[in-house]
Amino acid sequence: MAINKDYNNYYEKIGNEYNNIRLDTKNDRENVIKIIKKYANSKHKKILDIGCGTGKYGEMMQENGYKAFKEVHRVLKTNGILIIKTCSHEDLKYRFTAKFFPKTFEIDKTRYPDITELRNELSIFSKIEIENASIIVEKSKEKYLNQYKKRGTSNFSFLTEEEINEGIKKFEETYKGQDMIQKITKNTFVIARKD
Repeated sequence: MAINKDYNNYYEKIGNEYNNIRLDTKNDRENVIKIIKKYANSKHKKILDIGCGTGKYGEMMQENGYKAFKEVHRVLKTNGILIIKTCSHEDLKYRFTAKFFPKTFEIDKTRYPDITELRNELSIFSKIEIENASIIVEKSKEKYLNQYKKRGTSNFSFLTEEEINEGIKKFEETYKGQDMIQKITKNTFVIARKD
């Protein structure tokens, strides 16, 4: 599949930079820990990180006859939980990339399953809960520009040079004279329990 090759080549080029850019928000990490502590009590001693990104590999596996959520359900012990951190289609509207690089919003809607779709796929679990989370992120304008210029956002691999440059220009015009920028970031946590 050509898209897989494109992703692999893209991440090969930007992997280290992407990791540094994406994991730099302390309050985002704290938000994840808060959700884990809320749902994973002292009985849940083991945590396994089984995936990341937009779930494209899981989608491809499903298309080829594999069911990832069924396997998670099978290997979870009784009273085990699955926590998925994702973005609903509503959450995606709050991304800066959606504002300054509009094509990324349409791309991301195809990469992130709608919460209703995710609920349906998790129907084998006994209870499904949804937690909406938002945090305020403050970063320097220079850090955002660096992220955009270095293509530190995976959906940028689908944009033309012209689209990227136009978005950077809009971003710079919007935040002219500002050194620090605050924005709201939204995520949705889907918690599925196995009885």
